[in-house]
Amino acid sequence: MPDALFCNSSAISAADRPRYRELTERMIQASQSTTELRDGYALQLDPSITLPEVAEWLAFERACCPFLHFTLELRPNDGPTILSLQIPHHPHAKAFLRAELHIP
Repeated sequence: MPDALFCNSSAISAADRPRYRELTERMIQASQSTTELRDGYALQLDPSITLPEVAEWLAFERACCPFLHFTLELRPNDGPTILSLQIPHHPHAKAFLRAELHIP
């Protein structure tokens, strides 16, 4: 059976948690559309969230959830920003991501 999915919340300091929560809310609000992938989701992000904000959020996520695989795609000519979050080879990947990112 694959390992359970547990985030290491202590990887984000108490001082950084308010910023992390703020960025998580911004990421959720900036998600214009969601595409289901085999082992995760791709989010099309609204231009209202900046690349530095996305990078800051990714750094937090990478620290607390090291099992996540991230792909950031910047489309040409000011096209959309696509962020893919995947948990390869795990049967509960989508359920975990749906819960974390409030994906219906």
